[in-house]
Amino acid sequence: MYDEKCLLRVGRNVRALRLAVQMGQEELAEKLGVSQTHMSNMECGRVTTSIRGLLKLANIFDCSLDVLLDKKAAVKLAAQGPGRGTGSQSCTAKAGSGTCTKPQGKDHR
Repeated sequence: MYDEKCLLRVGRNVRALRLAVQMGQEELAEKLGVSQTHMSNMECGRVTTSIRGLLKLANIFDCSLDVLLDKKAAVKLAAQGPGRGTGSQSCTAKAGSGTCTKPQGKDHR
């Protein structure tokens, strides 16, 4: 089940993914439609993002929401680095792979 810890983890996962694709905080903030300061606060866990923000981030990184909420999935994807491929096959986390798991059933990408 998802909980608040998942939301706090998003910032760390976003930072890992951003660094893996060699994108600056300012560039990601611009793509997300927020200030660089807000992006920094998000990565540090001082602010959380909305569902809309999560969807935008998933689209920017071309990954499922699981990758943003699940530490193991984000680390695995980030380790693949730039040119990791695109699409859900290269970045969709498996349910149960970390503390937070996605609901069973349809992929919510």
